[in-house]
Amino acid sequence: MTGTPQFMYADGPLVVGGELVHRLRTPRPATAARRLLLTQDVPPAFPGGPQLFAGEVMFQYLGPTYGCLERGQIAVTGEPDEGEFYGVPADAVVEV
Repeated sequence: MTGTPQFMYADGPLVVGGELVHRLRTPRPATAARRLLLTQDVPPAFPGGPQLFAGEVMFQYLGPTYGCLERGQIAVTGEPDEGEFYGVPADAVVEV
């Protein structure tokens, strides 16, 4: 639909028109992804997955993660607005 606002999601209840739509996500306006610098190596999360190295610049992923992240992780991508994301420890990145 043309003109429909874009939303990204954060944890919390999603209520639309006074009705609970989803209990794990709350819409928030889309914002620019933050540039992040990895401060430590992050091993592949699955066989054949990418090895992320300290010093790499990543971008915060702002789209839905469908519950794939573990507690203490944030989603990152190699390019802004990229659809494929990786979970990394939140303490393994700093904003640049």
